[in-house]
Amino acid sequence: MRPVVDCGLRQGFYTLQRGFVTGVQNLRGVVTKGLYEGGQKERELANKYMAFANACAAWPRTAEILRIVAETYQREAESEDESAKLQR
Repeated sequence: MRPVVDCGLRQGFYTLQRGFVTGVQNLRGVVTKGLYEGGQKERELANKYMAFANACAAWPRTAEILRIVAETYQREAESEDESAKLQR
């Protein structure tokens, strides 16, 4: 019975995690930037959320969600950097 309960809890956590990450991104709203600006804004957000994750180390699931947000912003930063390079 315990594996079934664990699986259900994990599935519920995944849904919460996905919703939280989406919500954080949506809170940002519309972002405007210069053509050659790159991913500096996203990198700053990644650093901010990684600091939050580190501060929440005592709560592993919370820290995991915050790390995912940070990683998402880091990937966006890299993508914006590439886009800026292609525009030059």
